Amino acid sequence: MSRRATARCRESITSAIRAVRGPARAKARAPRRSRARPINGTFKPTFSGEVTVDGKGGGGGGKPKTYDWTAKAKYTIIEIHRKVAGQGNFVKISDVNNVDPVVISQKIELKVVGAPAGSQFQWSVTGGDPIKDYKFNANNATLTKLVAADMKNDQISFYYTSAANANISVTVTPSGEQPISKSAGFTINRPTVNIFRAVWTTATPPVGLIKDPPNIISVGLGGYDNSTPPKPTEGITWEAQITPPNGGDGGIAFIQTLTAKNMMKQYKSSVSWTILEKNIDTGNTPVLDTMVPYQKATLAVKANTLSAMLRQGDSPGTELVNLMTEVNLSGNFSLYLVYYAAGTSIPVPLGKIDWNYKARATKTGGSNNGYNGWERAPNGCSKGGGNSVNWSTPPTWNDNLRR
Repeated sequence: MSRRATARCRESITSAIRAVRGPARAKARAPRRSRARPINGTFKPTFSGEVTVDGKGGGGGGKPKTYDWTAKAKYTIIEIHRKVAGQGNFVKISDVNNVDPVVISQKIELKVVGAPAGSQFQWSVTGGDPIKDYKFNANNATLTKLVAADMKNDQISFYYTSAANANISVTVTPSGEQPISKSAGFTINRPTVNIFRAVWTTATPPVGLIKDPPNIISVGLGGYDNSTPPKPTEGITWEAQITPPNGGDGGIAFIQTLTAKNMMKQYKSSVSWTILEKNIDTGNTPVLDTMVPYQKATLAVKANTLSAMLRQGDSPGTELVNLMTEVNLSGNFSLYLVYYAAGTSIPVPLGKIDWNYKARATKTGGSNNGYNGWERAPNGCSKGGGNSVNWSTPPTWNDNLRR
């Protein structure tokens, strides 16, 4: 073969080798340029568990090669669920827009869904002045506040006492994992108080001697007005009217407590007082005025509807009998307008009226003054207070005036 033919043959062989080797090298280098491969696997999250992801990778070094790999990781997904008394079962409120509002006095229950066993919890509840519980009967009433230990459970319950924008959050720390937090917000509504006022007696004087037929003499607040013939008039009358918010069916009532000094005592000699019936001297500790609610009266109310007028009154005093020669009475009262929602709820005040009175009478011995010889002591008779204020803390007491 000539040299020229030999050269052409060598070029042909070289070209053929390049034609084969070129794509092979490109194919071998491709994994080096990008080792990423599409993930072959699925991820279906539940509340907690372990996810497995499978994939394939390529290798270089001049030889095409592949290898399989697997990655595993723990995950936890949590939710906050809420249950409102009278509104059904628990519903999710975390990661939800426009969570339904609640009304003061309703029992609110919150729980974490999805936390693995052994998790630690830390709740935060802000807005609405929540309390853990409120228990009451005719002899005592106690209010229990939320404490730090309550915030470390997977489920908590409480009652809101004031209107606000509520903020709820919880941090869950599963065993061996990083903390996870969720939060939610909603509105706490409160009834609108249209009327809440005290009306004093029209008797003149308002505190003094009172004569009831046939011949019963007493001293206290109230008596008879100046009409002809005179008509009885309460010492103080309270009136209340409200409009509950949406979802606010329930009721309203009055609760009255008092602190008293020398409520019922009789004077027999110049050196000593003798107790009549029961020594009512509460100091600064309130006692319930006879019943809860006051006079056992409640008024049903409907959501978004102006209620009827709740009206009640009080005329504190005592009958003057022959054994007495002097009587001093006094009392400081707190009258609460309370609201309670339908379902499991507590009475939450919408307002409060503080008022007081003093009454003093002495027996002079004369019987021709129309009051069997009794006279009103002007320097010992008075009334005060009677203005309503906004209030939200339920009242407490540890005794009953009539016990």
